[in-house]
Order: sequence, then structure tokens, then C-alpha cells
Amino acid sequence: MNRELVRLLRGRTGAVLHEGPSLLDGAPIVVIATALKPRGKNANSKTGDAVQTWILRRDMLPIDAVRSGDDASICGDCFHRAGPGRLRSCYPDIRMPSKVWHAYTRNTYLRVHPSELEPILAVRPFRAGSYGDPAAAPPELWAWAKQHAPLFWGYTHQWHLKVAEPLRALGLMASVESEHEAEHAQALGWRTFRVRPEATKWGAAHDRPCPADTLWAKATNRKRTTTCVQCQACAPGGTRNITVTAHGGARRQLVNRLVAHKRLPVLAA
Repeated sequence: MNRELVRLLRGRTGAVLHEGPSLLDGAPIVVIATALKPRGKNANSKTGDAVQTWILRRDMLPIDAVRSGDDASICGDCFHRAGPGRLRSCYPDIRMPSKVWHAYTRNTYLRVHPSELEPILAVRPFRAGSYGDPAAAPPELWAWAKQHAPLFWGYTHQWHLKVAEPLRALGLMASVESEHEAEHAQALGWRTFRVRPEATKWGAAHDRPCPADTLWAKATNRKRTTTCVQCQACAPGGTRNITVTAHGGARRQLVNRLVAHKRLPVLAA
């Protein structure tokens, strides 16, 4: 690794990758990469030890964006957003992106041209969109990451919009919440990652249960699960559609919403 880069990274674990207007609504956003250094046992238990990326509103705390509806700038029309008469059902705990945002406002993160991070990217798996939808940021950013990282993967709820078409070409997967949506996305050329309400019933015969799904493993008496870094089924070039059990702190409201949503029509393109 470049000695100067090692010096710059000393005491830091993240970097600002992009600042600019959201491709979804033009509002100011920032893309931040964390876990640039290996985290070992402290790595994300589901994804494994990988670079995580946070797509945030630059001008407001994530929880404030959620409450005001301004998270549309980074989440689009995602099924999991809060709205009139419904609670947020997103898997990520809002506290983590809030910590990242606070660190950003304190100028904690490294500010370098992304090309200077290539020595790190060359040895670190990379997840596009740990929080926020990759469609909000320039596709060139994700193309750069895919080119240099040994493992690259990500998902988008904006698969039905033209703004997401470059992401399909990069191998990202469509996030869906029903078999009907999955069929529609697949017809458009996407591989799908579908969340389902029950651990032991995954519906479509051609879907593969996510090996990192701890609820599925427990329900089917499997003694161990794997991580995204180990599995790599969601990486570009894969052939299977993946399904995972509803999980996270908002699991109960998500299960209720999934059951109600099951027969609803898909969004118009």
C-alpha cells in the first residue's frame, strides 16, 4: 500500500467518496466509505469484513431526514421508508448512519480523490449502499469500485426507474418485497433479492435462501451460516435470485407490511 496513503489513513477508518446532488431529486448528498481497514472480529456479522458505504443527506441528520420525508433523496420510493400511517421497516438501525453523519460533519473522514484509495480497494470487498440507495449517486462511482475491488455487490429499490439502469449493467440486484415484484424485475433483466415474512417458506422454486440468513438457519436446524464475503452469490455474474427472511430491529412491522403487500401491483416504470 502507498506509504503516503498509510500516513493519511492513520487513525481514520473512512473517506468521503462523493459530494453532490442526488440523482433522485437533486438534493445535496454525500457518499462515505467506512471500514477501509480490516475490522476482523468487529466486522459486520452478516456481510463480513468489507468496506461499507453510506449514502446520506449532507445537510441533515439521518433521523431528521426520515421524520421529514427528506430521506427520499437517498432512498427514493423504497418500500421500507416511513410514511403516513406506517412505520419505518428498514433493516439498518438508524443510529449507525447517524454516527457516520456526525463524524462527517466533524471532518473526521479522509478527503482524497477516489483514485488514491485504489490500493485499499484492491484488497477489500466493497458493498455499495450499506445505507441509502446506490441509484442516488453517480453510477461512475460504483463502476470505479467494481473495477478495483476483489468483491463488489449491492442492491437497489429503484430498479423500476431509468436512473437505475446503469446499476443493472454493473450487476447490482433489485430489492423486492413480493414474488410478483420479483417476476417483474426479472423480466426487465434484473436478478432479485427478495425479503419474505417467513423463514421456512420462500415461494419461488428458483430462489435461493440467503446463506447469511440466521433466522432461516435456525428454522431449518442448520448449525452455521456464512457471510456475504464468503458466499458471494450476490456478486455480479451470479445466476441465482436470493431471498432472505425479514430481519432487523423493525422485523415485526416489516412482516406485517409484507403480508399486506403480497398481492399489491408493482410500481409503474
